[in-house]
Amino acid sequence: MAKPGEEAEDGTETDRRESILEAARDVFQRYGYRKATMEDIAVAAGITRQTLYRYFRGKKVLLTSLLEWEATRALMSNLPSDFVSTDSRDKLRLIFLSINSYLDRDPFLKGIARRDPDVVTPDVIRIAQRFERRMTELVAQLLKEGMSEGVVYETEPELLAYALVRLHEAFFLSGYIDGSRFEPEEIVRFFDGFMENALPPRCEGPGPAAD
Repeated sequence: MAKPGEEAEDGTETDRRESILEAARDVFQRYGYRKATMEDIAVAAGITRQTLYRYFRGKKVLLTSLLEWEATRALMSNLPSDFVSTDSRDKLRLIFLSINSYLDRDPFLKGIARRDPDVVTPDVIRIAQRFERRMTELVAQLLKEGMSEGVVYETEPELLAYALVRLHEAFFLSGYIDGSRFEPEEIVRFFDGFMENALPPRCEGPGPAAD
C-alpha cells in the first residue's frame, strides 16, 4: 500500500483511496475532526482538493469511510500467520486478542472518540452495528466449527457468540473510549481466563463397556 503523498506503484484506485484514508487518519488525529479541513487532508495525501473530492464527497463521508476501513483492519489485520491451521477454540481467543492489540497500537479511534464525541452520528452508530454483526457472525461460525471438532461444548452458537461479543465490547471498547479503572493487561488476563471457562471442550461420554 502506498504511503500518504506517494503514488501507488500499480496506480490502482484502491491504493490511492487507502493512501487518502491514511492521510485523513493522521490529520484527524493531529487536529481533531472538527478543526481538520479537506484542504489539510489533500495536502497530507499529496493530492489536489479536486482529486480528494473525486474520492470522497466531504469530510463526513471521509470519516465514515475511514471508520469502516479501521473496523475491517481491527478485525483481521493482526492475526498470526498460522491462524488458519489453529483449532477453532484458539481461533476464537485470537480474534478477540487481535482486536485488542490493534486498538492498543492505533490511537486514532481512542483520540477521536474522546476529543470529538459529537462524531458519534447515526452513520457512525450504523458502522459500529455492522462491525458487531460481522464479529458475531464470525464468532458463531467458529463456535460451530469448534463444536464439530469436539473442542467446544455443544450449545446455541448464535446466542453464545452474541454474549461473548457484547461482553468484549463492555470490557474493551467502552473502556477504550470512556476510560477504565483497570489496566488493559488486567482486563486481557480476565477475559482470556473467562474464554477458557466459557468454552470448555465437549465432554465425551464413557466408551463401551469391556466384554
